[in-house]
Amino acid sequence: MVRKIELILPTEYEEAWERLKSLYGLGDGELLMKLIETELQTMKTREHIEAYEKVERAMREIEEVAGIDGLIEFANNVSLIAKKIREAIE
Repeated sequence: MVRKIELILPTEYEEAWERLKSLYGLGDGELLMKLIETELQTMKTREHIEAYEKVERAMREIEEVAGIDGLIEFANNVSLIAKKIREAIE
């Protein structure tokens, strides 16, 4: 079964959309499918979805109160935590 979807891309996303198309070498429809496939692979279970949503909420909160500098610091801290967890598992 095929479903046709109309995508209205806000102007502020146009530059990023074009960069993604260039990066992947895909057209509009193909890029949209690639992004959907990637998202579905990433969020395999409800637990995955809830965990990713928690991280996304935290990122938005940090950016709201601390701006891009706070978001960068948050991302760096998350990377350090991930590294420590990987090292503990290995």
